[in-house]
Amino acid sequence: MSNETPQKQRPSQAPVPDWKKPLGLAFALTVLGGSAIWYETKYRPQKEDAEQGEKKIFQLKETGLSQVKLRRGALAWTFKCLDDAKKLCKPGDQSKWQMIEPSQLKADDSNVNSLLSALKNVQSQESINLEKQTAEKKKQLLGEYGLSEEDKKTGVAREIELTDAEGKVRSFWLGAAHPIGDGIFTTTSTTSDNTVFVLPSHFKTHFERDLRYWRNKKLMALSTGDITHIEVQGTSGKLVGDRNQGQWSLNSVTPGNGGLAGDGESIDALLSGLANLTAKEFPAEQKASPEANKVLQGTKKVIVLQVQSKSEKEGEPAKSPLILELYEKAGAKKGEPSKLFATLSSSDPVYELDAGAKKRLDKGLSDLRLSKLLSSLERYATKRIEFSGKTLGEKPLVVVSKDGKWQTEPRTEPEDSFNADQVQKVLDRLSGSRIQEFIDSKKAPSGEKTGLKVTLLQDEAGGKKREFIFWKSADGKSLFARDLASSRPEVFKVDPAIDQALPSERAFFVKAKPEVKPTTASSTPEEKEHKH
Repeated sequence: MSNETPQKQRPSQAPVPDWKKPLGLAFALTVLGGSAIWYETKYRPQKEDAEQGEKKIFQLKETGLSQVKLRRGALAWTFKCLDDAKKLCKPGDQSKWQMIEPSQLKADDSNVNSLLSALKNVQSQESINLEKQTAEKKKQLLGEYGLSEEDKKTGVAREIELTDAEGKVRSFWLGAAHPIGDGIFTTTSTTSDNTVFVLPSHFKTHFERDLRYWRNKKLMALSTGDITHIEVQGTSGKLVGDRNQGQWSLNSVTPGNGGLAGDGESIDALLSGLANLTAKEFPAEQKASPEANKVLQGTKKVIVLQVQSKSEKEGEPAKSPLILELYEKAGAKKGEPSKLFATLSSSDPVYELDAGAKKRLDKGLSDLRLSKLLSSLERYATKRIEFSGKTLGEKPLVVVSKDGKWQTEPRTEPEDSFNADQVQKVLDRLSGSRIQEFIDSKKAPSGEKTGLKVTLLQDEAGGKKREFIFWKSADGKSLFARDLASSRPEVFKVDPAIDQALPSERAFFVKAKPEVKPTTASSTPEEKEHKH
């Protein structure tokens, strides 16, 4: 046997990993991923935008346009930008335009701005390069496309002329329809007939419009908030209204119909209808012409509406009143609808309006007078309310607002016992419920003398006030009221729900005390033993 001791084997060392390949692969993936992201987010959109831009032949700049002209044969429409000084007439802007050809007229801003948007967005479906063609061949092809020099001069080719804010003029011509597909041949002054584009054929519809489409159809530019005086002569008679410090008062030519509060909402609706009137047609350009006389022959004047606006600056004379006259002509045949025409003191044409305009403007006293017992302004200005009547005793029941809190006067209960919600209920019902019917005093039911009188004051000193008396019909189903400050011989039939908010006893504004359940008396020892 050998005396040599066997040596211990050394553990083998783990191989050192080679990180070069994974790192290289990760770097390559990072580069590829970044390139893909850049391509999708930067290069591709820019390339697509560039391609889309190449297809847009009009290329409207941000400098804006000062003039746009459309020509179709002998007809031409030219529009001048009214915001040219500020360079605001750009596609997408709500620009203001004036028509200067064929007539000096206010243009329809929305339609002209729509044309600009169409010019900016229309794209060429294809392009035809004629640069390498001989002069003779080019002339032949342009003739076939309806874009020859003769076509341009004679107006056979429709023309768009754009003048930008810097004075640069560019022209575009639309020629014949493409024989295959839905397109129209087009060329521009910037390409010198070397390139012919094909635009969608629907684009030529802008040239098919008539004068009525391009001119402004609104009868007037009216700021309803500036109107301080109105006069309406309609089928219900004549009334006059005046606005003072935001409140309307009405006067009628009928005796006894003066000093009525106007309904602001109804009057605003009337004025809005007036401001938004648009012409259906323009049957005559001059209301004093023989043509206008022929149009208005056989008509009947149905409405005369006059409005007066306040002066723009304090101390300046008031503006001239604006007078609108409406004429109605019956249908020529039985069953044929009538026509409605109008003239305006501030303009020349005779307008034809939609027949529904008559109903919107023919308003009488019953339509425009306040149909609420209290206006919203009076409701929130009220500081003191007095109730008096047979059911409340000899002294009136009075509630007042002090430091923003309602209480009885004199105070007869603790502050936390007063029910302020009942006061708000009274005011809500008086200002929220509309009068159902206006009744002649002679036809009103009896019971007024024993009714409940309600007096509302806007200050404790007895300043501005409203005073009403309420009573029920004999069957208790209807509620009536009279405005004691009015000299008109009339009674109102009002919503019966108002009666539920009016006090019928002096404790009406006192909170009901919570019910206290009686406590059971202590049981005697004998009773406890008996129960046990």
